[in-house]
Amino acid sequence: MPYQEELIKKLNRLPKKEKDKILNRQWTTQELEEEVKKCEESMKWDVYFGIPWALFYLLSLWQFGNSVGTKIILILGIVYFLLSFVRIGSYAMRRRKVGIYKFMIENGKF
Repeated sequence: MPYQEELIKKLNRLPKKEKDKILNRQWTTQELEEEVKKCEESMKWDVYFGIPWALFYLLSLWQFGNSVGTKIILILGIVYFLLSFVRIGSYAMRRRKVGIYKFMIENGKF
């Protein structure tokens, strides 16, 4: 499959705004690598926060039931993930963008 068709196929899984942003920009290899690094770093933070948060929430729910502390832990997690989603997008979208950027780097066509 030609490069352009494959790229469009991958881009169709992103929201229109992100797709247009990627297509309408002249990329360099360095910029693509920086974007990959930035996306991967933010994905790590989601994992670093998400797994301990889920464990603390489940432990608190199991130990104390629906107490004030459990609700606070729940609200902190929801606020973190909402702010993360609004600021930089969802984990799945960033994962797709990393795949697209790496595909562009491998093929050397921007």
